[in-house]
Amino acid sequence: MRGCAGLRYSVASRQRRGAKRRRSRNVSNTVLIIRLIDFNTVIRTHDAIVLKPTPFEDGGLVVSFLTDQGERLTGLARGAKKPTAKWVAAFEPLSLVRAAFFGKEHSEIRRVTRCELQHSPLTLGHLECGLVIACLADLVDRIAREGMEDPRLFRLVCTCSKALSTQPDRALSILAYAEHWLLH
Repeated sequence: MRGCAGLRYSVASRQRRGAKRRRSRNVSNTVLIIRLIDFNTVIRTHDAIVLKPTPFEDGGLVVSFLTDQGERLTGLARGAKKPTAKWVAAFEPLSLVRAAFFGKEHSEIRRVTRCELQHSPLTLGHLECGLVIACLADLVDRIAREGMEDPRLFRLVCTCSKALSTQPDRALSILAYAEHWLLH
C-alpha cells in the first residue's frame, strides 16, 4: 500500500498463541502489525579507514571514516566504549574496517550498525609509530570532505597504514611521504 511523501506501509500478520489451554486445543489470535517504512533510509556497507573517534554520551563514539571511494563519512557507534562491546578495538585511528552505515543518504551523521576490523597498524613498543598514526589520521581528517570522492586518498592512507605495521622503524619517512603527497 502506498502512503504519502514516499512512505510505504506494510501490513504483516503474526500468530500469537494463547497462554492458557482449554481442553487440549490452542487458542490463537491474529494480530495485525503496521510498520512504517521509509525508502530514503538505506544501509550502506564500505571498506573504510577510521580517522578520528570522538567520545559521545553513554559510552558511544562519533567516528569519522574515509571510505574506499575516498569520501569522508561520520557515524555514531552507540556503546562502543563499553567493556562488553564487540567492536572496541575496531575504532583505533588508521584501522582498516568493514563498516555498515544506517541512515538517510544526505544526512550529516549516520548510525554505525556493524564494524569488523580487517587491519590495524598499531604495534606495541613503538611510540614514534603511534605518534605518526595520530598525526596522519588528523591530517587526512582535515583534508577529506563529505560528499567529495577521491579514491587516491584512500589508497594512500591504506598503503601508509600497512607500511607502518610492517616497518615501524621507518615511521617518520612514511609520514614525510604522505605529507608531501597530500600537499603537492
